[in-house]
Amino acid sequence: MGFSRILVFPFFLFTGILVKRIYAAAEELRGNFPKLDVVPVPYLGVHPHVADALIERAEEAILGQAAMNCSLCKYRTQIVGYEQEVGAPQQGHHFHVRAVSDELRPEPLVAPQPTRYIPHPIEAKSFEIIESNLDWSAYPPLTRAILQRIVHTSGDYEVVKDIFISGGADEAGLRALLKGTPILTDVTMVQSGLRRTILEQLGLLTACLVHDEETRLLAKASGLTRSAAGIRRGWERFGNNVIVAIGDAPTAVEETLRLVREQKWSPHLIVGLPVGFVGTQECKDKLRRCLQVNRITNRGTRGGSPWAASVINALLITAANRQAAAAEEQSLKAVSPQTI
Repeated sequence: MGFSRILVFPFFLFTGILVKRIYAAAEELRGNFPKLDVVPVPYLGVHPHVADALIERAEEAILGQAAMNCSLCKYRTQIVGYEQEVGAPQQGHHFHVRAVSDELRPEPLVAPQPTRYIPHPIEAKSFEIIESNLDWSAYPPLTRAILQRIVHTSGDYEVVKDIFISGGADEAGLRALLKGTPILTDVTMVQSGLRRTILEQLGLLTACLVHDEETRLLAKASGLTRSAAGIRRGWERFGNNVIVAIGDAPTAVEETLRLVREQKWSPHLIVGLPVGFVGTQECKDKLRRCLQVNRITNRGTRGGSPWAASVINALLITAANRQAAAAEEQSLKAVSPQTI
């Protein structure tokens, strides 16, 4: 990489065989490359900041809100619950390499220009029909976008009467997406129904944990359904920094409400639109009455994974369009002559 000086800083609390191996590797590197200045520095050791960090981790563990996203070496070793990540590209979240010279710093990658969402002509025509066949003037733009996309998915204008959006819930979900908040789903059908190109443009992570081995074990040990166990694991993984989209399992809604009630879970937005006849209507009634969180749900037995995905897609499309509009405005400012 062109650096002439390397600081080797073991991220360990105390010495041991691994720290000794790190220092030995640094010495070997220095011997093989005499012109390279390799400087081993002390491990963390005893320091008030380390004690503060330990206390913070303990508090997170008690509250069930730990935000650590590394579990052993999940990219190299099969770990229960992380099997799909073996061999995946590693996502840096520590301080692996820090350059101190701008001259030697590698050129940064140029992010793709944000683009507006362009619907397929058939989709565009469908929304023209939806717009013309109902009076939408009473709904704010974002609420209208959500309702129209559910109508598009269901093919039924009457569903609008049953949709419930708590005050500001749609805007809260939009803000969360623009900040890069992960999306947790109860089943893969909701996850696979999300607009992949927009997820990539916004750099968003989606997670569905229902098929993980750890979820199966948790469901068996706790007497939960797999969907409910997946939601519990999502709470453990993401804490409050998450959007929850449920389109299949009433038990997933029930577990979400239990976590809100007992663990003070507060996702940015909960979309609860399961379909069915066993516990479905009851769980959605409970979600509608849950004042602690932003929520979108409906009345009755109708719903399903396509409905939940439609709500998130409406937010994603709006987020992509706003991001593109902001980028266009910045570009205009950059090329416009300054006036006094």
